[in-house]
Amino acid sequence: DGLVVGRPPGAPGRVEAKLKLSRDASHYRVYVSPQGKPCVTEYEVVAEFLAPDGAAVSQLRCSPVTGRTHQIRAHMAHLGCPLVGDGKYGSRGATRRQFEWCPRLFLHCARVALVD
Repeated sequence: DGLVVGRPPGAPGRVEAKLKLSRDASHYRVYVSPQGKPCVTEYEVVAEFLAPDGAAVSQLRCSPVTGRTHQIRAHMAHLGCPLVGDGKYGSRGATRRQFEWCPRLFLHCARVALVD
């Protein structure tokens, strides 16, 4: 589960956006690109809140269909709803304000399943 800024459009929804790894070795980051690898994330809104700083936030249940690096982080930012506390894919100013009430990235694994 993750906490994002705002409410993603069309929830529940599905993001199908190719992700490409940045070529800059000093910054490990992915971005949406037509030249990227296929990538799919499904999501649903679990709850909506007002954060202590007054921002509207949504708790999401995200299910990565593919398993790319930073997939959920990059897809939520692509929708305009970065994860709370995400200094890499969110706004630095907003992340600084969020650190006053959430001092780390708000993304947690709720369940792990192995498929044979």
